[in-house]
Amino acid sequence: MTPLRVWRFHDHIRGHEKQTLGLLQGLAQHTDITAHHFAWPDVRARLLKEASTRRVRAPDLVIGAGRRVQLALALTALRWRAKSVVLGKPSLPRSLFDLVIVPEHDRAPSSRNVIRSRGVLTPAAAAPKSPDAGMILLGGDSAHFRFDPRAVSETIRVIACESPDVRWTVADSRRTPYEMRELLCDEPHIRFVHWRDAGPDWLSNELGKASWTWVTSDSVSMLYEALTAGCHVGVMALPALDGSSKLVEGIRRLRQEGLVTSSEATLRLHARSDDISPLAEHTRCAAIVLQRFFASRVD
Repeated sequence: MTPLRVWRFHDHIRGHEKQTLGLLQGLAQHTDITAHHFAWPDVRARLLKEASTRRVRAPDLVIGAGRRVQLALALTALRWRAKSVVLGKPSLPRSLFDLVIVPEHDRAPSSRNVIRSRGVLTPAAAAPKSPDAGMILLGGDSAHFRFDPRAVSETIRVIACESPDVRWTVADSRRTPYEMRELLCDEPHIRFVHWRDAGPDWLSNELGKASWTWVTSDSVSMLYEALTAGCHVGVMALPALDGSSKLVEGIRRLRQEGLVTSSEATLRLHARSDDISPLAEHTRCAAIVLQRFFASRVD
């Protein structure tokens, strides 16, 4: 059987890249694939070159994430009669795509071409876990939560004191106030890594090794990435601007299912029960794609 030919469109936004890479990884776990990657803004030039030189065979499947690549994705699928999958709620009509994979907290309407995923897709890390490695992942102010640097820094200090046997690495993000770095710079048992000093694969690699991870409640993508990496995950509660928002409800469901611990209950993480497995949404969603359009390839 010839490999499934997949064309992947991305826009250099790391979150979008991880979603499409996660789906690619999931597809590869079920069947043989060959992947070609098209980056914005040179998508059109690359497509014209591929079409004129015929260096690669036409795709069977076209996938992408991000508003900027959606039109190229839809037109490419139409031109080569390929199946199209877009990740995230599209800005174009859903009917233009064969399948749309949307996180359930985005409350997408029911439709035959919509798959609801547990959070955003992300590749699974393969590194062995270190029992004394811990991560603390910080977001910032958002439309759903208020981020108080001093309150967050105090919570981090308590976490470090509650688990002195864990080597904690604190990683900020683009939204994190610069003040956080100053508040934690003198903490002897905490290593602070600024997002500008971290490479594109640094977080995935570190989560792959970490056994314990705390994530501020505004950082939903990092929360699901930590769950996919198989970490024991805690959510650092932030003041919610709307107690009924989609993110607040999503975290509440994760707590009820025993997948995460809340800082409102304890600041020391404990191992989850043996019957709770890491999230593998990239694998589950990939299987649905194959069953829907390429049933003969499903293992």
